[in-house]
Amino acid sequence: MARFPETGTSILSATKPVQAKWTNPLPDQTREVEDHMPSVDDQTVARVNLRERGDRQIKDHYDAPAETSNETGMALAAAEKRREIAARLAKAIGQALSNFGAVKMAADLALLKRELSQAHDLLRTLPTEGDFFSIVVLVESALGNRPWREISRQELQALKATLDIGVKEAKVTFDEYNRALRTLNASGWKTGPTLEFGNVEDAPDDDEEPADQ
Repeated sequence: MARFPETGTSILSATKPVQAKWTNPLPDQTREVEDHMPSVDDQTVARVNLRERGDRQIKDHYDAPAETSNETGMALAAAEKRREIAARLAKAIGQALSNFGAVKMAADLALLKRELSQAHDLLRTLPTEGDFFSIVVLVESALGNRPWREISRQELQALKATLDIGVKEAKVTFDEYNRALRTLNASGWKTGPTLEFGNVEDAPDDDEEPADQ
């Protein structure tokens, strides 16, 4: 130990370590890291991992609603059914065309009318095919009770072209119905209600007073 004569103060030996009373030992950082490491079973970690993989419900939120898919599928199925109905009707008219002028044509037209009647019940169950239903009614109304001998080949071809719309078109709208109406009118079919008037000369004049009896 060294001593200074002036002050009489002694100092510690340099070989002895100095330890301050107010100095605490460093904390065990390894222990703290281990204490803060999240466990595999921690719910927060599970939620984070789920979001990293992609939440299925969040993805499905942007998909098309189930109702939209169902309506589209029903419309496609109805269109396919309509094509089948239209094909049968067009085939019946084609048979009448092949026997045009022969007596068998009368039987073919009777079969066509039966097919048109059955198409009513089938098309009523297909709300998306209302415009084609109107075309069927249009053809049925034009055909009416007209004698088969008075029907020309051109008129039969117009009926077939009208019903072929239901076979060829992916979707039948009012535009197709309007086109069918013009086709039938141009070929000579009467597609609208007609009013028959008697002899105008025989009709009494409203201004004339009845003769005295």
